[in-house]
Amino acid sequence: MKNAILFTMACSLLVVSTATADDNKSDGWVSLFDGKTLAGWKANERPDNWTVKDGVIVGNGERSHLYYMKEQVKDFELKADVMINDGGNSGIYFHIKYHEDGWFYDGHEAQINNS
Repeated sequence: MKNAILFTMACSLLVVSTATADDNKSDGWVSLFDGKTLAGWKANERPDNWTVKDGVIVGNGERSHLYYMKEQVKDFELKADVMINDGGNSGIYFHIKYHEDGWFYDGHEAQINNS
């Protein structure tokens, strides 16, 4: 299984910078989100919880995880603008395998919590 970036919050800017010499962009940042669709992303449980509204990925409802599946990303920096509601609990996982459902303990998480 591929390692993926797991995304579980509303986000308008989601880009990575890798250490490869073959980047086509002069600034080295590559967007993971096109601002319009969830192309390249895959939800596990309850995929209907994920939408794109006004150029932002929005997650609502019960537990669901959104994985970046377009390519495997290694040795990267991630930059994201995020918002979370009052009492919300979310996060971004790194270097994690895709899971069909349930909780998982591989990878690392940057917690985004407003509870």
